[in-house]
Order: sequence, then structure tokens, then C-alpha cells
Amino acid sequence: MTDDQVLKAIRVINERLEEQKNSYDEVRRCYASFLIKLIGSQMVQALPSDGLETIVRYLQHFADTELIDHDDGHVQEMVHKLWTIEKHYRELCVTTSGLARFAIHCAASEAEWLEMDLGAPTPIWTCFITLKKVAPDIGEEFVAFFHILLLTQDGRRRYVKG
Repeated sequence: MTDDQVLKAIRVINERLEEQKNSYDEVRRCYASFLIKLIGSQMVQALPSDGLETIVRYLQHFADTELIDHDDGHVQEMVHKLWTIEKHYRELCVTTSGLARFAIHCAASEAEWLEMDLGAPTPIWTCFITLKKVAPDIGEEFVAFFHILLLTQDGRRRYVKG
């Protein structure tokens, strides 16, 4: 896919997410699953490390959690640890540092997303733009993976883990 095709496809996905009234949490969970897939398939070049293992473990938690309660002490501990990893890897491995930041996005609640007021009803553009910084050629895989949120069965949305 060309960059223009990717952008058009993301625009369509975003519109469909709005039409289907997919929740912020459905998109957040899908993004966490996508990041796990990227790391597991080595589509991003991150150094194998304890930090990366922690990121994957936390992403799995965020993917499995239907609603994030940011006031939950466990979630706050995970976010703090992710910020620590992000800072530690800034110079060592920009990709690992970026993955920690992306995982922090996956720890946000819908209320926090709305509070940021980025002018978009879904976080799909923010997810794509931030990910593209560490994985410039990720567009086609991103589009393909996010189509799982658009799958329907008996007229109802369903979330399918990657």
C-alpha cells in the first residue's frame, strides 16, 4: 500500500469505528494487542530486555482489561514503571522507549482520552502517528490489524484478539 492508500484506509476505519460506536476501550485494547503482535513478530527492532518483557506483560494486561480504572493502584504502578522504562531506554533503544510510551497510551481510560481533547472521537490517528515514529513502514499491517474491530457477527460488534 502506498502512504496515500494507508491514510485513506485509516480514515475509513476511523469513520466506521464512529458509525459502529466502538468504544475508546475497544480501540485501546486492539492497539495493545497490535503492539504485542509487533513485538512478538519482531516487526519493530527493539532490544530484547527485561524492559521489553515488562512492556509486553503490561500490554497483555491492558489488552485483557475491558475498562481501565486509572485510579487503581496497580494501574498507577504499571504506568510509573513504564515511564521508568521509557526514560531508561531513551538513549539505549529509541524503539523500546517508544513502545513504553505506546503502552502508557494503552493504560489510559476513556475519560482521560476525552480530557486530552485532541479533536478526534477515536484514538486511531494518534495510535498510528505515534507508532509510525518507530516503525515507518507499519501502515499496511496497522490497517489490516484494525479491521478486526470492524468485523461483525449477527449485527453486533465483537472484539477479536490478535
